[in-house]
Amino acid sequence: MNDTVPTMVCAETETTGGHATFPRAQADPDGITDLFERYYDLILSYTARRLLNMSDAEDVTAETFSRALTALPSMSPVAAARRAWLYRTATNLIHDLRRRRGARPEVPLATIEELGRWIADPARDPESHANQLEELREIVRALRSLPDKYENVLVLRFFEELKITEIADVLGIRPGTVKWRVHAALRKLGAVLTADPSFERLVTRKGE
Repeated sequence: MNDTVPTMVCAETETTGGHATFPRAQADPDGITDLFERYYDLILSYTARRLLNMSDAEDVTAETFSRALTALPSMSPVAAARRAWLYRTATNLIHDLRRRRGARPEVPLATIEELGRWIADPARDPESHANQLEELREIVRALRSLPDKYENVLVLRFFEELKITEIADVLGIRPGTVKWRVHAALRKLGAVLTADPSFERLVTRKGE
């Protein structure tokens, strides 16, 4: 699903020990601009998927980059580490917001339609797009019924398409724990989405 989400892709031009770095962030005292240009859209799409509210997603994303500005002098120059830092900070802010608000409200179909440019493919014909939105509503409903630790790994794995080791870095847990949570979360999600053929295709395509 992630291939339908607009993300900003910029090639890094220098490497350190085989890892991509951010040369502008190293030389420019306003290096936050480099992070912003590379990853703002990526983090905004992630927070939109998790919160299903663009106003909240924009607030969380803005706070993520505000904290990045403060942390930048001590942040690793390695691109993958910086991306993981942004995901980790956004994830923690999402959890904080949910704790403050308590129970998660039901998400109406109109909200998913509003967020279609982030989580659906409006280029499909009207009937297919309507079916996709309905399918997404069921997946969203099921995801939101799971504890955060399971929703975390499923969104990062299947929507953000991060590798197991990257998710481990984002969440601060071992890769083996990530694998266990993914399998446990899929079982729980499958129980909610009983016999959904589109979900089966998703798992078959992305689960390996």
